[in-house]
Amino acid sequence: MSLVYAVNIKRREQCYRTQQETQKILSINHLHLSKQFEHLKIKLEVITSATNNFADDNCIGRGGFGKVYKGKLLHSKGESIVALKRLDPTFGQGNPEFWKEIIMLSLYKHENIVSLLGFCDEGNEKILVYEYASKRSLDLYLNDDDLTWIERLKICIGAARGLAYLHNPGTIGYCDPIYVETGLLTKESDVHAFGVVLFEVLCGRLCTINKKDIHQPLTGLVRRCYKEKTINEIVFHSIRDGIKPKSLEAFITIAYRCLKRNLEDRPLMTDVVRTLESALDYQVDQLNTLSLKNDGGPGLSTSKPFEDDIEAEVNSYFHQMFSGQLTVDAMIQMLARYKESSEKREQSIFECVIANLFEEHKFFNKYPESQLKAVADLFGLLIKNKLLTHLTLGIALRSVLDALRKPADSKMFSFGTIALEKFLERLVEWPQYCQHILKISHLRDTRLELVTFIEKELHKIS
Repeated sequence: MSLVYAVNIKRREQCYRTQQETQKILSINHLHLSKQFEHLKIKLEVITSATNNFADDNCIGRGGFGKVYKGKLLHSKGESIVALKRLDPTFGQGNPEFWKEIIMLSLYKHENIVSLLGFCDEGNEKILVYEYASKRSLDLYLNDDDLTWIERLKICIGAARGLAYLHNPGTIGYCDPIYVETGLLTKESDVHAFGVVLFEVLCGRLCTINKKDIHQPLTGLVRRCYKEKTINEIVFHSIRDGIKPKSLEAFITIAYRCLKRNLEDRPLMTDVVRTLESALDYQVDQLNTLSLKNDGGPGLSTSKPFEDDIEAEVNSYFHQMFSGQLTVDAMIQMLARYKESSEKREQSIFECVIANLFEEHKFFNKYPESQLKAVADLFGLLIKNKLLTHLTLGIALRSVLDALRKPADSKMFSFGTIALEKFLERLVEWPQYCQHILKISHLRDTRLELVTFIEKELHKIS
């Protein structure tokens, strides 16, 4: 499965404009295009050297376009490991498709789009060079028992945010039937292809089949099971029992809408993003089913106490932060390193910091103002920098929400607003959470600028 996504978070008219720009550029002769993108050119001899003359050992994938190879070479942004897509003309890929991909990926830059680093157009060879995605293609993980439902949802949300349309419409199985019959490719065709991918993620298998595959084609199976209300029977076995009913219902409903025969019945990608985010909210249920201690405050239970030397080191970090010897930003940078560290001790320090922070939450109202500001900054930056996992993220968000509900002249309300300001840019990821914040009347009375910002962000995705 080789899917190349373009952004659809931008307004629809921008997408229309970009497609018009693309068609206009494509009308120019290929010699002119070649000169326009001269800075991205990579010589064939460099590519053959990097791939050992396209050796099978360097092949990392294939699809409805040809093969993808892995290699290390010098490109427009420096030297790195790259993925090289070698187009095979027997699959129907020609100059228009080749240049369209170059143009579109040059126009769009987004965290959920694989960046184009260069291309080769020599003789009969047409090769596109992308940044190398170290985790490789999603199809390799579809039937992975370790890939949880929450992780699958996050992958789908990221892809949905990046999708405007598929650059490779010709992969059988993903193709919109309307495209097969008419040759007309639309944004709705891309939605259909994305719906197929959603069901692949849910069912843990590819939509396409080969002669050795004993399964029937996935799209036909999905349509039958949807009508018979037996979708649960084809959900991947390792995630089936762990999916909450509301999460599954939201996911299936939007995925099936993507497969609608009538183009007008298919959802906009913005609708897909919102619904998938709701499916994740239902699964994580961050606001209502957090781990709570007996005293009603947020807590984090650990399977075992931390070693004394770990506790001592963590306490020293907090002391340094409160005394001004260690800035909050430096603390965050250290925690980010420790979270991803391969050293067990450093991972334990990260976990201990988070556990102690949540344990101390009930005493924040007794902190001096300078220390309260420091922990509020730390709370907010932990959320902003995505250093918290689902449970701890939920606890942190709940802590901030509870603080905002305190009287406007209280220390905890001050803690809540300081923390909130740090991760304002992420609030749009949790529309339900935003609605809870907007219901706090005294927040509107005292910090109208925060309320206005949240309302504007919500309006952008409505």
